[in-house]
Amino acid sequence: MKNIYLLLVFLSFFATQQAMIQLPSPQDTIPQEINMVDHLNSSPLYYAAKKGKEDIARCLLENKANPNLPTDSISPLCAAIQGYHVNIVRLLLDFKADPNSTKNERREAPLLLAIKKYEDAYYPEKKLNAKENIQSLLFCPNINKKIVNLRGQTPLHYAVENSDVEIVRLLLADDNTLKKSENNN
Repeated sequence: MKNIYLLLVFLSFFATQQAMIQLPSPQDTIPQEINMVDHLNSSPLYYAAKKGKEDIARCLLENKANPNLPTDSISPLCAAIQGYHVNIVRLLLDFKADPNSTKNERREAPLLLAIKKYEDAYYPEKKLNAKENIQSLLFCPNINKKIVNLRGQTPLHYAVENSDVEIVRLLLADDNTLKKSENNN
């Protein structure tokens, strides 16, 4: 009771002095919490991308989640690629996820991972999703098609190694051809 009385006295003093107390709004604290990582060094956005939760990923991104949060594990973009989540890959790219990030233990860029997931896909719908992820990445204006992993392999190496002529053609196509192809779809 004494604490409440002291608080009222304190507030009335400031009210008479015409001073305003500015408390932080909940919105001011969200970006810190939204970008916190857990004991596995993963963010909430990473988990949403990994699990294919598009509505949650969108909500997090609209509330200032960092799609390029530096961690030791893979990025949310790579997590979405691993899960064959086409809409989340597009969403993350729309929110400026780095398509050339190699901040993981294998130094594997999202494009390398997408091609690898294409080769690993057994079911037709997974193969189609992996191909759409590759196309989404290739349509990024700042994509590096010649990015190299720790073993010196490029996306073209991955595609040729797996004998996939469609992916090889996409990688060899110049940017103007890709744009025409995108406009026709």
